[in-house]
Amino acid sequence: MPIATRPKGGSLSFKRDNLDNMYKLILTLFALVLALTFTQSASADVQAHAMIYTCCTPQPQVAVTLDQAARSGAKYVRLDVELHGIATAPGEFDFTKIDQIQHLARERGLRILAVLHGMPWWLRACTSDINFNAQPTCATRDPSAYAAVAAKVVRHAKYIRAWEFWNEPDLDYAFRGTPEEYGHMLLAFHRAVPANVRVAMGGMAAFHKRSRFLAEMFDAVPASRRAFEIANMHLRGNAADMRSQAQAVKRFYARSTGRRVPLWITEHGYPSDTNMQHDPRFIGGEVAQARYLRTSIAGLQRGGANQVFVTLRDNQEFGTDSPYRSEGIVNLDTDHVKRAFATVRTMNK
Repeated sequence: MPIATRPKGGSLSFKRDNLDNMYKLILTLFALVLALTFTQSASADVQAHAMIYTCCTPQPQVAVTLDQAARSGAKYVRLDVELHGIATAPGEFDFTKIDQIQHLARERGLRILAVLHGMPWWLRACTSDINFNAQPTCATRDPSAYAAVAAKVVRHAKYIRAWEFWNEPDLDYAFRGTPEEYGHMLLAFHRAVPANVRVAMGGMAAFHKRSRFLAEMFDAVPASRRAFEIANMHLRGNAADMRSQAQAVKRFYARSTGRRVPLWITEHGYPSDTNMQHDPRFIGGEVAQARYLRTSIAGLQRGGANQVFVTLRDNQEFGTDSPYRSEGIVNLDTDHVKRAFATVRTMNK
């Protein structure tokens, strides 16, 4: 039998080259899959700050608002849940309205981020100088009793799996209490709710001005550093600053708590009224609003924001001198859909 000899022409080198090329091809395909996955996930991260209030938004308006949220491609809507309107007396609850809203959202395939706020009357720790209408914003002297009441609402609202704890607690109009009081309330609430419920930190009004509230809370109540699953902030300002702002928020939470959690920006928007537009690069009515949001949302996402909630509807309640009055991407009063609506819808495809 003839002795086998290695063919001429460097076949081992040829095979090695083929393997190298195959590896390169696999890595290229893998990178493309990752890029496509990131693009798809990022484009699905524009949610609806809907300004639906459990206490007092009429059901027909709730339905229309949810319809527009679904049309925009949002997966989540932000819903205000006023605890003092549901827990009407010790041991007494009225779940009628929250049940209706859960049903309407579920019909449209929308998830809910519920914003829990409002102190039931028998749990309030109000000082004598706070008028009656502002008393639901008071803290409580008994966080455990408060948390027990709140947890009953959470357990009843089984469709809602994400709860933001209070809205802008760093501002007096929303929360009449100290960072320490808020921290004890947050901790008690987190311990009382079911394990499958995700708790979001209350959205602070502005990071560069209000991070002190969070820092003081974490120092006063160290256990509060682990009393939430979602970091949260409200970010507005020049579009060019959004990426660095989101990055700064993520660094702050990581440094303050020693852990990394998802970041949700639960309020973000820009007015369509030219007179209220503050970013010099984006002035000029609805066209400028659409261009701003296209730029700012992309910046927030690149900065690490996992979800961005954009103001869905104009709100006349803010008054004619407020930039928030025209911040929506639709005007439900006039059935007007703005250019920015198409921008958000495209980003969500």
